[in-house]
Amino acid sequence: MGKLPKNKQNHVFAMAQRRARVAELYLSGKTQQQIAADVGVSQMTVSTDFAALRKAWLASSLRDFDAMKAEELARLALLEREAWEAWHRSKDDAVTTHTVTALAPQEECVVKRHSKEGKRPLIPVAVKEETTASGQAGDPRYLVSVLRCIEARLKMLGCLDGPTDRANAAVLNWDMLADGANQTE
Repeated sequence: MGKLPKNKQNHVFAMAQRRARVAELYLSGKTQQQIAADVGVSQMTVSTDFAALRKAWLASSLRDFDAMKAEELARLALLEREAWEAWHRSKDDAVTTHTVTALAPQEECVVKRHSKEGKRPLIPVAVKEETTASGQAGDPRYLVSVLRCIEARLKMLGCLDGPTDRANAAVLNWDMLADGANQTE
C-alpha cells in the first residue's frame, strides 16, 4: 500500500494505527525497546503512545464501567440459563442403542466360485437395533454452576457480603429457585 498524502487527517489516522499496534505489542508482553524496533519509531515515541493509551483506557473504563457490568451480568444470566438447561437434560433418561447383526448359517450361504478352498462366506441376514433407557437423578455439578452464577451476580451487585441497610438489600426467593430445579423441560 502506498503512502498517504501528508495532511492532519492522515497523520491522525497513521498515529491511531501505530498506537493500536503499540497496544497490541504491549499487551503481548513486549518491552518499550522491542516495540520501538518492531514499529520503527523511537522509544520516546512509544513512551508517549503509552501515556496516551493509558489515558484513553482509563477514560474508557470509567465511561464504560456500567456497560461492562451490564454485559457481564448478561453473560452470567446466559451461563446460568445454560446450567439450568443442562441440569434438566441430565435428569432425562439415558438412552443406549446397540446394533445387533445376525448371520445366516453356513449351509444357507451361497458358495462363491472364486472363494479359496471352497469356504462359504457368512452374510448378514438381519440387522436390528436394541435400545435401552435408564433413569437418571441429574448431575449436581450443574446446580453448583447455577449457585456460582448467583454468587457472582450478587458480588457484582454488592449484595453478597450482607448489606448494612436492610431496606436496600436484595432478597432472593430461594423457594422459586428450588421450584426451577424441580421443573422439567
